[in-house]
Amino acid sequence: MDTISKMLEQCRILDETGNTVQAIAILTDAIATKFHSKLVYQRGLRFEALGDYERALRDYESAIKGGDCPAATLARGRMYSLHPSTFGLAEDDFFSIINRLPDNLDAKRHLSYLYTKWDQHGKSTAYAKEVAEASPNDPAAHLWLGECYFREKEYKLASNELLLSVEGDSSNSYAWFTLARALRSLGNAEQAKNAYERAAALDPSPTNLIGLASFLIELKEPEHALSTLTALKEQDCILTEAEALLMNGYREVAEKLLKSK
Repeated sequence: MDTISKMLEQCRILDETGNTVQAIAILTDAIATKFHSKLVYQRGLRFEALGDYERALRDYESAIKGGDCPAATLARGRMYSLHPSTFGLAEDDFFSIINRLPDNLDAKRHLSYLYTKWDQHGKSTAYAKEVAEASPNDPAAHLWLGECYFREKEYKLASNELLLSVEGDSSNSYAWFTLARALRSLGNAEQAKNAYERAAALDPSPTNLIGLASFLIELKEPEHALSTLTALKEQDCILTEAEALLMNGYREVAEKLLKSK
């Protein structure tokens, strides 16, 4: 292991033990002795992790100017993509990486994220598809492509990708929830119900519980919806769902829900 690799390993250990400030000090001393783009980029990552975005951006720009450091360009693009006023600069950074490294999936992934923020969903889907095709065993890539298809109302394509995602990682409640929404849009009631139930079982959050309950109301299973909603803790959510039950004609079930709390 060379000197830089040893230093970065030491800094990684410091990060894991909550001593990121000390890791920054070590990197700063090393940079003062001899400038190295990789070290400046690594320091920028730590400034960003601590919420010091101004210093992080300054380090990324310094690393880019100092030599071959595509990771710094990607990091700067990520920061630019946080603000609508600099979306164009983010796009430039991601394209500059792809022009030099056509197979760089990170740049394509971030371009896809950026185009979604820009409401350019066709472009977002195109890059998401490239990433998923290049990494067929990555559940996250299929999840994101599934979300892209869902936004374009391509529900069959979305469900296909989301099924691949949950097959690769069956513990992701958000993937199950998104799959449920796609299947619901296709009219596949039983499969959608199963997916909503998997999401709620993995993570009984208000979003997952209410998603399942609203679908159960749609399926005219108010008592099953009631048993789902009784797990809710937030009073505002309970009142909202009780109102939804009332609007659907289930007064008795709504009253039971309110009394359960």
